[in-house]
Amino acid sequence: MRSLLILSAYCLFIVSSCSGPKLVNVSGRNNFVVDTSETKNELDAMITPYRDSMQSYMGEVIGRTDSTIEKFAPESPLGNLIADMVFDAGMKYAGEKDWSVHSGNTFCLLNFGGLRSEINRGEITVGEVFELMPFDNAMTIVRISTDSIAVFFRYLEGCQGQPISNAEIILGVDADVLKIGGKHFNESAFVNIITSDYLADGGDEMQFLATPMKRWDSGILIRDVIMDYIRKTENLEPPGISGRMIILEE
Repeated sequence: MRSLLILSAYCLFIVSSCSGPKLVNVSGRNNFVVDTSETKNELDAMITPYRDSMQSYMGEVIGRTDSTIEKFAPESPLGNLIADMVFDAGMKYAGEKDWSVHSGNTFCLLNFGGLRSEINRGEITVGEVFELMPFDNAMTIVRISTDSIAVFFRYLEGCQGQPISNAEIILGVDADVLKIGGKHFNESAFVNIITSDYLADGGDEMQFLATPMKRWDSGILIRDVIMDYIRKTENLEPPGISGRMIILEE
């Protein structure tokens, strides 16, 4: 055995002394081809009940509408409809608390970017609501000072409007108008805004909401607000264009 080792070392020395490319290292491993069909079948058996349950849930019909409900700026049927849903839910939630929140000092503000699809004519399924509102945004109420209203107006001008409820806003060349609950806004008072936690955090550049006087987080998903409303309504009829958001050109 010792002679064999010496001979092997000598041969390796001779080879390494030769000119030209040198073989430095050789490594290898055995690859085993495994039949994964059995494992795949086991995984499918585990996943199928959950997949079937999810497909059944997403396909559940919760309402219907006789017309496609569209969104567009500065005011649209879809924006008005969803803002009305969230406003009503927010007022109901606030009514259960000891807050100074009423229809004369509170309105709803959402964003078109949060509405990811329209509602098509015909049956409305759970899956379609998820397509409309795929984010887990929760309903939030913030109280802002009157100093933030001017910033709010300029924001709306820049983005050409956002969905609102229980308010009328006219942004003009000479003066801006804000009505809440049908009455002109009292600039000596605060205002409550029902919105999403995403926007209350300053999302979509709504920084005027990010430093409120007060904030109440409901933990209620806006998607659930939408589904609950549709379930309770036999036939969904969107509000028309009523002049909630008017931006006058210079």
